[in-house]
Amino acid sequence: MAKDSVPRAAQDEPTWNLEMINLGDSWEITRGDQNIMVAIIGWGVDRDNPYLGGRVAHSWDYVTSSEDISDPTGHDTFAAGIVLSIAPEVSLMALRVMDGEGRDVGRLHSAITYAADHGADIILLPIALTEIPQNKYIDQVQGSILYAYSKNVRFVIGAQGRGVHHGYRFPGYLRGVYNVSGLDRQGNFSDQSTANDLNFIAAPCEEIPGIETRGDWQNIGGTSWSSSHLAGVAALMLSANPLLYNDEIEGILIETAQDRGIFGKDIYFGHGIIDSYQSVKASRDLLFYNLMLETLDYKSHPYKNDLNLYLGR
Repeated sequence: MAKDSVPRAAQDEPTWNLEMINLGDSWEITRGDQNIMVAIIGWGVDRDNPYLGGRVAHSWDYVTSSEDISDPTGHDTFAAGIVLSIAPEVSLMALRVMDGEGRDVGRLHSAITYAADHGADIILLPIALTEIPQNKYIDQVQGSILYAYSKNVRFVIGAQGRGVHHGYRFPGYLRGVYNVSGLDRQGNFSDQSTANDLNFIAAPCEEIPGIETRGDWQNIGGTSWSSSHLAGVAALMLSANPLLYNDEIEGILIETAQDRGIFGKDIYFGHGIIDSYQSVKASRDLLFYNLMLETLDYKSHPYKNDLNLYLGR
């Protein structure tokens, strides 16, 4: 990709948020792979935004029932810019299920299924609904998340929004959704985040430098931004090792997280702050380890089928 097509944040020196997640030498291993797809489901993405460099490969607007994704708020376009500032060579899919007032049009389950059926590796849900949906709809969305994992989606990432401690918002509390708590510039727990036992890991969420969009989202904090950081790092991990399974991604992120707060997992920081370089390096090292095992004992290797695909056999 030519430098002019790389998002602005990826062209500059590392900004404070990228330094906090230790993006550092991650790009010495990989800048992403266009075959890795991150689906962003929410308000849609302005695929013509010049800072996105034409990385939006698929889109569908469930509000207007068309491919004309325009992102009336600029919210998810900003989230896309964060993902690409971390993994500038990956591809994006944009699916809109929210209207201009922030209301779910009741097609979230369809969008998740669409993403799974069209090659998404990671699903980012930068939405947190204050109104509790009907049980039937909750079940539909939960079923679509489990379906996504059965179709080889590796990671579904949510945003709990801001609110009262121990509060839960849909769809972040569903099974299989990984939530990311928010940090301020000093690495402290942000009041733009929510503290509860669903926090998996932590990432920056306030005053995030980013691309220009319709809204002034740079100065508005929230867990949509911390979740977008995790989506970018997970995309780099899969770019370094496309054979990673969901539990391996989870395990590597936990093992490499920079512990914060009380020792171990807590309601504020989860397992700690994302460490991009260590996560990407561990992902690559696991690939080398598996390839070594394949060479030593190919026939009995548990990754045999995946290794065949990776090696072009």
